[in-house]
Amino acid sequence: MASRASDVRKDVERDLSNLYSVADTDIFLENIHPIANTVINDIMAQLEANEVYNKTSERWRDFPDKITPEQNLYPAFCAIANAINDIVDKYDESKRPGSIRGRWVNCSAKSPKSWDDFAALIRPDMAFVSHPTHVKDLNKVLKNLHQTLSGHRVTRGQAKQADLQQKAADEDRDLSIWWLQMINAVECKNNPADIQEALRQLCGYVRQILREQVDRRFALGLTLCFDQLNVYLFDRSGVFGTKTSIDINKDPKKLIRAIAAYSMLPPENLGWDPTMQRYYRGRAIHSYKFPWENSPEGKESIYRIQWVIQMGSKPEEPFVTIRTLSLIGAEIMCGRATLVWEVVRSRDLGRDDAEVFVLKQSWQRLPGKDLNDLLKKGETFESFAHRKADLYEDRIYAAEYVSSLLGKTVTTLGTIRKNIVGELISMAQVQSQQTTSNLGSKRDRDQSENKPRPAEHFSYKESLDVESLSKLVIGKSGVVSRAQTRLLMKTRGWPLKYFKHLLELICVIYDAVEDHERYLKAGILHRDLSGGNVIILMSREHRALDSSLREYGHLIDLDHARPEVQVANHEVKDTVGSSAQMTSSVPNIDQAIQFYASEGNYITAATLEMATKAVGSGTKKIHYIEALTDRFSLTMSPDKPLTPDDFHWVPITAMRPKFSNHKAGDGLRTGTYPFMSHAIIKPQPDPHEAIHDIESFWWILVHLAMTRAGPGGLRRLITKPPETDEDLIISQQIYNYFDGPPGTLSASKAAVFSVGYEKALRTVENNLLANFHSYFEPLKGIILKWWKILYSGYEFSTGYERLNIHHHVLTMLKEAMADPALTRPHAQMEVEENRRISYYEEAKKAITEKRIAEDLTASPVAIPSPNRRVSRVPASDTDSSPSAPKRIRRR
Repeated sequence: MASRASDVRKDVERDLSNLYSVADTDIFLENIHPIANTVINDIMAQLEANEVYNKTSERWRDFPDKITPEQNLYPAFCAIANAINDIVDKYDESKRPGSIRGRWVNCSAKSPKSWDDFAALIRPDMAFVSHPTHVKDLNKVLKNLHQTLSGHRVTRGQAKQADLQQKAADEDRDLSIWWLQMINAVECKNNPADIQEALRQLCGYVRQILREQVDRRFALGLTLCFDQLNVYLFDRSGVFGTKTSIDINKDPKKLIRAIAAYSMLPPENLGWDPTMQRYYRGRAIHSYKFPWENSPEGKESIYRIQWVIQMGSKPEEPFVTIRTLSLIGAEIMCGRATLVWEVVRSRDLGRDDAEVFVLKQSWQRLPGKDLNDLLKKGETFESFAHRKADLYEDRIYAAEYVSSLLGKTVTTLGTIRKNIVGELISMAQVQSQQTTSNLGSKRDRDQSENKPRPAEHFSYKESLDVESLSKLVIGKSGVVSRAQTRLLMKTRGWPLKYFKHLLELICVIYDAVEDHERYLKAGILHRDLSGGNVIILMSREHRALDSSLREYGHLIDLDHARPEVQVANHEVKDTVGSSAQMTSSVPNIDQAIQFYASEGNYITAATLEMATKAVGSGTKKIHYIEALTDRFSLTMSPDKPLTPDDFHWVPITAMRPKFSNHKAGDGLRTGTYPFMSHAIIKPQPDPHEAIHDIESFWWILVHLAMTRAGPGGLRRLITKPPETDEDLIISQQIYNYFDGPPGTLSASKAAVFSVGYEKALRTVENNLLANFHSYFEPLKGIILKWWKILYSGYEFSTGYERLNIHHHVLTMLKEAMADPALTRPHAQMEVEENRRISYYEEAKKAITEKRIAEDLTASPVAIPSPNRRVSRVPASDTDSSPSAPKRIRRR
């Protein structure tokens, strides 16, 4: 989530590096801005009659005729745009049904006021703003206030003179060009050669619009480089624009089409989702009609806006949001843009027994050919995956693709881009003089150096940022189409970091691993494990409907899962039966047992048989047995030879799903770097298997133990910059394994699993276990044993530790639950219990009072010792996982 102009620029570079495409300018305008030519001609005639445009000289009135300072373009362009807007405003409603009333304004002198305190303070040069704020006189008021305050610009808390404080308050109140009101954004440059830099800055503004206007499917924008205009559409498949610039003087009708569209087209054509409306004082109001002059005074949060959302599969049941869980994905272009709310049926508002659901909206890739045969007509992949695992009834209330007003599935390339064929463009060829440009150069004066930490919201899924590239990544078939989907879940709870005690943490992980195994047996591999998609379940009495399969936790978010390609035919597929069966694969088994006993290896015939079936004959089987015996400290004697039970081996009686021949598809997909398996994060990743996801579970626990100081989300005190040797060491290791760039993470994780056993063991003990917070001391044995299972699974690729990885980990976790140290008292335990009660009670109260529930507070921080100075207490970059770095992957 971007918080500064520099952060926005980095995110913009990622978006433009990934998928930026262009189309023929005429085709783009005629399809994206579909206005009848007769209307365009009529507007042109009136503009000429009003002497706004001179046909003879081919010039717009008052528009500069030579290169001029950028600020001189703002009033001239706004005057032209508003002249067009005034003509359209006089048209009968039948010509512009449902269109938005608004004005074009020069907003370069002030950042639009954001309801998000942590938003980047950047500002567009101009914008078309919805009409209810009465912004006609905005420029004059803004100029007067800005001149009064200039030279005295201080932060609100530092303003000492009463008159300046009042002026600052007037500025905030009267000049509230809310991001929530912005219909588009315009970026100007005074040089036609600066088009790429203008686009970069425009992307930053549009990200902010999408971030705050969560009822937008897409947004539109313009760049004006002196007299050269380009039009852009921003959706979840990337950036889409006109191939050639429009000379606004020589092609006035194209300018008219680009401008008139905002006043003539229905809101759905400008990006609004008609299935979402603001809930305000018992009414549902489209956000572009909302009376912003009546909005609450003081600072508010975008998380506190209530919405009415209509599910097409439940047309008789509109849902009202009562708590916002995550809007982190709202600003993301070229990604899933996941949004999550807690909702109730509108008819249940006011009732104290209303059932609460979790509604997740995201933009999913359309299923490929390999899935079309598996999915039912109109079925989303998550719906399919839950159905395959026989979990749909337990966890899902409804799942659907969202439809347009015309009844068609909303897709980026179809519904939004009108099936226009685009051409991918690389942003690598940036002109050298642009490299010195700075997104915040004319905006830094509005920066605030002391922004408060935002309220912490549940990260059901992280944002979908992608790795910055120096060149555009192009798929074989071009831009990938995405469809708007909604999933209504009965699953409700908290992120894993809010565990109440270590026993609950282990129990939740146990349930999540069981979920993973259940999906796997149904032929579904998750592939994107992180701390955000393992949740702690609410107590049974607080769950919606009949969701009851698991006691403690759930594994959620199957957006990146994939179905099996075929069923694997592993060698280990026969059951161990009679002695006759065993001796069939081990000739002279009695002699072999005696030989191994003479060397001190006391094993049963069943053990030798199962080892042979797993890893083969010869020395492989005894090396396998010896390695496991040593690693897990198994004891044996002539009277007590090792049995398969001692190794926790169970026969593999069924064919196993196989995913290794999955072929990468077009487009970009992401996974969460900090928790990725060492075999997946490396430059040439292995085919994704179950063991890689189980390794991700392990990294999730390691991360908690290194960055938390107790239950209830208690964050570990790690100062930055480090003030002690301990802080320095811990910070470095967190960087190496979780917060660093992909190359660093890959090398660090390889040293844990891809080197000799003894060396890897020392790395685990010295770099990871040694840096656990003392609260997690009881977990060290569990973490180490889990690592040994994983290491053995990687070393012996056909061994039981790999093919039956779930069984081994679940057995280990079940044994660990008996340790009384996992429930040792901690002051934060009661705090967390009270927080959960308050969370539930506040939601219940919000429903009965028909309002949004209060925000959560941020995770608490461990209290330092009295003699320790603390300058700053940051969290790990992956602390809450909303901004965890992502890996570009193919699917």
